Amino acid sequence: MPTRIVVVDGPLDLIRTLAPLTRGSSDRTIRLGAGQAWVALRTAAGDATIHLRHEGGRLRCETWGPGAEVLLERADRLV
Repeated sequence: MPTRIVVVDGPLDLIRTLAPLTRGSSDRTIRLGAGQAWVALRTAAGDATIHLRHEGGRLRCETWGPGAEVLLERADRLV
């Protein structure tokens, strides 16, 4: 699985940052939890899933699927 570490310059709350992307509590494309998030998206290269885990001043990003590399390149823009 492709992995990328993004350095976080300041405080980051994944729930508050990504909550506007959800479409209600039954949205199957996003799961938010304390310090981590799972997001499924479509890219030009195909569908992909990304797992974001906030680890201190870093954000560990792991991706799966045909569009994994594209999503990994854009991970910093997602948050």
